[in-house]
Amino acid sequence: MGNGKKTYKEVITTGDYENQGIINGSTQELQYQWVDSTAGYVYMKCGEVQSSNNHGTDIRGYLMLYSGSIVSKSICYDQTIAGSHSLIVWVNNSAVWSTALTDNVATGVTEEFTQARGADTFSAGDIIYIAHSDDAGSGNTVDQMFAKVEIIID
Repeated sequence: MGNGKKTYKEVITTGDYENQGIINGSTQELQYQWVDSTAGYVYMKCGEVQSSNNHGTDIRGYLMLYSGSIVSKSICYDQTIAGSHSLIVWVNNSAVWSTALTDNVATGVTEEFTQARGADTFSAGDIIYIAHSDDAGSGNTVDQMFAKVEIIID
């Protein structure tokens, strides 16, 4: 007690369990999509709502209730025209994790990426959203994009 170290104990239940606090280390998936064909830079949708970042004046995405870390992301898409492109995770006004995607004209292309817990963090009240970028006007065109971002509550 009072030494700043966390004590972990095993919890074994034989029936229902009710937690009345935050379970640190729990994960959550944030889901995004963009169904229409697109070339250029697009903020993907959270359900039917367009996520956005209009230079900090109109940020839309998932509002974080607790602090945590972004630990993985994945995407499935159809690429119809070749060109370099990226998947970018945003926290508020900052692009925190950008990853180049494979330039592969095909349907059902899947890619997944992981990073260490703590590499990209967020605080309660931050907004997380995701974008797809046609890098430097490469002419890349994709559609039927479905993406996930996994977070861990710290």
